Amino acid sequence: MDSIDHRKFIKPLESFLLGDYIPNIDLVYDGIFEKLHNMVTDHMFVLLLSTSCEPCIHTIQLLDSIIKQYPKMNVVMLIDANDDVVRYLKTIFVEPKVRVFPYSKQKIKIEFQTHFLPRGYVVNCEKQIVYISSCGDINQILNMLKPFKNIIDFGAEEKDE
Repeated sequence: MDSIDHRKFIKPLESFLLGDYIPNIDLVYDGIFEKLHNMVTDHMFVLLLSTSCEPCIHTIQLLDSIIKQYPKMNVVMLIDANDDVVRYLKTIFVEPKVRVFPYSKQKIKIEFQTHFLPRGYVVNCEKQIVYISSCGDINQILNMLKPFKNIIDFGAEEKDE
């Protein structure tokens, strides 16, 4: 057998590294078309989630309280969910603070080179990834936000330093 194409399934995913650029994926929902790069301000927090993942549901609940505490966060939520769930999330999370888009697990695997969820990426104004982490608990999410603590009003005690 000359070809080893049958072994492609064992090739590991090549995950993003710090300093890599976030992919400029196409996002479409309800006739609205966006490019991910167009949503970057001075920062962006990209969350990859799925409704079939229990820790992801917990992350959604955490995000609701964190957004209330840090209203200047710029969040894009890409979630593997049906239209009803996406519509419901859009009623909870108000744009432009949190933009919610349906995104299949297959697309997440291809575009973001991961199948680990919940997953978060923090991106700077140059669209470079500055932090990558699982984001299943409050401490993981807060650690991800530290590079932009002054921008998102991370805490009064830290602003005075």
